[in-house]
Amino acid sequence: MSPAALAQTVVAQPPRSFPADPHPSFPQLPVLPGDLGVPALAGPRGYGIQMKRRRPAGVWLLTLCTLGIYGLAYWYRVHAELREFDRRRHVSPVFELLSISLLAWTIILPLMSIGSMAERIRLAQSAAGLPQGCSGRKGILLALLFGTHVIYYQGKLNGIIAMNDARRGERIELKI
Repeated sequence: MSPAALAQTVVAQPPRSFPADPHPSFPQLPVLPGDLGVPALAGPRGYGIQMKRRRPAGVWLLTLCTLGIYGLAYWYRVHAELREFDRRRHVSPVFELLSISLLAWTIILPLMSIGSMAERIRLAQSAAGLPQGCSGRKGILLALLFGTHVIYYQGKLNGIIAMNDARRGERIELKI
């Protein structure tokens, strides 16, 4: 069959029509009135798990007393709690722990981890309905000042925790 004859055959076929009612196993999207039949695609609000409230100075003092061991456990736990708080965001506690501990010889990677913690806190603040107010530069400068960045970051996390009347581990609804 020549290409011209094939093209005429394809053009001559009537357009296929789909059944008016889809298969019963297909999910039906709700239609809003006045929407001209366009399905509503509103994004679902997120749900998360409440984080643990800690004393900022206590975290710093425990880190000093244990020669940094508690600081590593704290860094992992906080990132795991941020991941559970808002599952829509990707947070890898293992990578953050490795970048702070085993890859500390690179010098730049721990500073990047400390700076990116501020971004994660800002995202959690916006999810909780708070204005974003956490600085990565300030966190890095405080990290260079005897590791006091944990005091700053835990204070910001406690502000997020205070927005909800829930105990640690309870399910909460995120504002955004």
